[in-house]
Amino acid sequence: LRKDSKVLDDLIQDFCKYYEGHGCKEVHFYYDNTAVGGNAAKLESFADDVTAKLRANKWTVHRHHIGLQPKQHVRYRLWEIVLAEKDRRFKPVRFNHDNAEQLVSSMQLTGVIQTGEFFAKDKRPERQKKVAPEDAPHLGDAFETLYIGRFKEEYGYNDTLSELIIV
Repeated sequence: LRKDSKVLDDLIQDFCKYYEGHGCKEVHFYYDNTAVGGNAAKLESFADDVTAKLRANKWTVHRHHIGLQPKQHVRYRLWEIVLAEKDRRFKPVRFNHDNAEQLVSSMQLTGVIQTGEFFAKDKRPERQKKVAPEDAPHLGDAFETLYIGRFKEEYGYNDTLSELIIV
């Protein structure tokens, strides 16, 4: 790890410290199937670990397991529509450039590759030591989980098919 790298515990503590003076200590935690799997080093899942750490810091946690993420080509198409803001069915997004600089950077730096007839995120930077974690696709993935989790019912998301209804 780089000297300035942070692990999950650090990030949760940063979050709790940043929002320490916030009047409402409630968080909606959206997570997909990648957060429920086990790991040989811990008995609890990633989702359980995050929840426990937030609760230990006196936060009320509302957990939202979104199931499977839509396939990458579906998410690619979703963002194409959402960011263009031409389809009123989809909620627009706004970024606070003062506090979301790393998220925006991660999204802008994430490349696209063609896999067969579909497009997918180029996830190779996640495995390259020379790429800082905040510049890899991780942050954009987390944002997708939040956005899709929050609006999946309105958009016709189907956990079984892992698709969104996009015409």
